Amino acid sequence: MATPPLNANAGVATEGHPYKLCMIKLTRSLTDSNTIRLWTAFLLVLLLAAQAVALPRSSPEQQGIPSAALLAFIDAADKEIDTMNSFMLVRHGHVVAEAWWAPYDRDTPHILYSLSKSFTSTAVGLAIAEGKLSLDDQVLKFFPEDAPAEPSRNLSAMRVRDLLRMSTGNQTEAAFGVFGPEKTADPWTKIFLAHPVPFKPGTHFVYNSRHFHALGDRAESDRRHNA
Repeated sequence: MATPPLNANAGVATEGHPYKLCMIKLTRSLTDSNTIRLWTAFLLVLLLAAQAVALPRSSPEQQGIPSAALLAFIDAADKEIDTMNSFMLVRHGHVVAEAWWAPYDRDTPHILYSLSKSFTSTAVGLAIAEGKLSLDDQVLKFFPEDAPAEPSRNLSAMRVRDLLRMSTGNQTEAAFGVFGPEKTADPWTKIFLAHPVPFKPGTHFVYNSRHFHALGDRAESDRRHNA
């Protein structure tokens, strides 16, 4: 498969070619209020990083990278990785290469799924750097209105670091049911905190997206408080 030349200017890719030069754009159609709060935290991190200014473009050579090396990488990725969506390389603060595989393009919203956890962790890191919370803060203190009337010892011991490491002591992931017939109006944090915590936090790992829902809610709460 022939690869179009990389160029600092947009609009280089041939019409209909699987590679499309573009910027990564994070948007999503949202309706659930809990989801809105969570994704607002993610978007806030991106806006702070970009400072509402688009990254400048540059040729690879101007930033010390051979175009041939980038083309070789894109060809290898296209052959070895199933269903590539997009690729962007930033060097010295400049975008030197952008590619998009059809049917995706720069204007199509793209759901990032668990990549969003990285944005949430970044938001928490910013809050820690600003002294708004600590890795050792107890989770319950952030959500007193959503906490069970009689929290268990393990739940009371749950800390921010346990959320980040997916080691809160849960044996299973809480089922929010926001996409099924059992959809509830209860906040995600309330459902998460009501879920059993049979293990001591920090001793048992289970892949759990609900941890980051709670972290995102906390990060968004800080943003609203300082708005």
